[in-house]
Amino acid sequence: LFGRSFFALNAGFAIPFILGLTILFIELRRFLKFIGSDERLAILPILMISFCPYIDDFYYIFEQTLTPVSYSMIVIALFLRVIRRPSLFSFSLLAFNACMLPFLYTPALALMGLVMVITLYHALMVFLGKSEYSKRDKRDLKYIISVAITGILPILFFV
Repeated sequence: LFGRSFFALNAGFAIPFILGLTILFIELRRFLKFIGSDERLAILPILMISFCPYIDDFYYIFEQTLTPVSYSMIVIALFLRVIRRPSLFSFSLLAFNACMLPFLYTPALALMGLVMVITLYHALMVFLGKSEYSKRDKRDLKYIISVAITGILPILFFV
């Protein structure tokens, strides 16, 4: 569309970052509303991102090393969506983006492991009936399939 230019190169890496910020802000607002907190607090984590010097350096040039941060924001937002609205669609979105993590950089690989552990822990708490956010039936087949997709698919992509 823009050919080979400096603008096109930077815009390509800016899209996931801006998308990650937007999705994270929207899901933080919805999650805070879901748990009964003030929605205005959702802007604080977004503003705190600018305090990290690593992000500030690469924010202005939109280099590819900002991609793990972008996907981290997207995965965190999708995990909040899974907690708020656990459905096959939500789990599939989380699994798809978690499958992208091993192919980025080492920090994203560490996040993939963390996402898998937290997702499986959340599912265990739901099955035991100790989750504060979602009360599901232990025999809910769609939920079991969704957790299996989210927990196993990124690991298979990594192997």
